[in-house]
Amino acid sequence: MSYATKGWRGKLRVATTEVGLTTDETDILSVTPNIENNVEAAYELGSRDPKSLEEGNIELTCSIEKYYKDNTWAERAGLGSSGALTEYYVRIYPKGTSSGKPYVTYLGKFGNWELGEEQDGFATETLEFTGKAVTVGTVP
Repeated sequence: MSYATKGWRGKLRVATTEVGLTTDETDILSVTPNIENNVEAAYELGSRDPKSLEEGNIELTCSIEKYYKDNTWAERAGLGSSGALTEYYVRIYPKGTSSGKPYVTYLGKFGNWELGEEQDGFATETLEFTGKAVTVGTVP
């Protein structure tokens, strides 16, 4: 019998071009991609059953938590920036980068950054990424 072990086992890559997605990011604690289609049930007056299911706005988000080392990620989220935020490609390899493993690629911008100073002495940072496009694929 096989048991899963705790901890981040996948890989994460970030770059300003899709071709640049070549280097694994370090010190990652968790990555939580989310795709919401916001499907809503439409009802007619007097009926308990929905007449139709209406598709809403698509929301692409990804939350990344990592150990804090320097200000690289804070700068990606626009800290200290006076202009527009840079667009990035974020590729998530949930099962690693071996051939045949799946990946998800987002195109968007980092928007929120949070620094955590926990009691145990480890400083962490959490970033929220909002995507405008997403693709899925398999490592060749």
